Amino acid sequence: MDDHVTNPLRFTYLRAALARVGIVWTSVPGTRSRATYRAELWTPECVLDLDVIETVRALPGLKPRSLLPESIEMYLSGESDRFGRMRHLAEERAGNHLAHEAHRFASHAASFGATRLPAVAFAWERAARGGDWAGASARLHELRAACEELHVAMRRLNLVKI
Repeated sequence: MDDHVTNPLRFTYLRAALARVGIVWTSVPGTRSRATYRAELWTPECVLDLDVIETVRALPGLKPRSLLPESIEMYLSGESDRFGRMRHLAEERAGNHLAHEAHRFASHAASFGATRLPAVAFAWERAARGGDWAGASARLHELRAACEELHVAMRRLNLVKI
């Protein structure tokens, strides 16, 4: 592994590092006993719905090609800015604005078949609407890990070259 994880060891950082080398953790600390944690070989199906990808691929885009590359390009072109806005809004505790941005983030990713990232972003939306700021930092790291997992999956399926 040509990567590092900072000390003290944090689950979200470990999870992101493992995702970069192809291993996805299938459970979250606190939701199951330690005895039930397990790592599975990572597959793109963990974070992308292949049926949705094929459906979007079959739709015509604005250019004489599939809608799939256009949807992915649109998502990727705004990912960094949306992530930054969400981080800023969380720091400001701007619940309604963060909820709106999290919903947009999730919707853009779901439009081409992402599954895990929208689930994480929708959880942020619910937390922001409810004023739940405990664990906001952990949610931010989980969202970053979900973005990294999505990038790995898109590369493995030859959808992008990032």
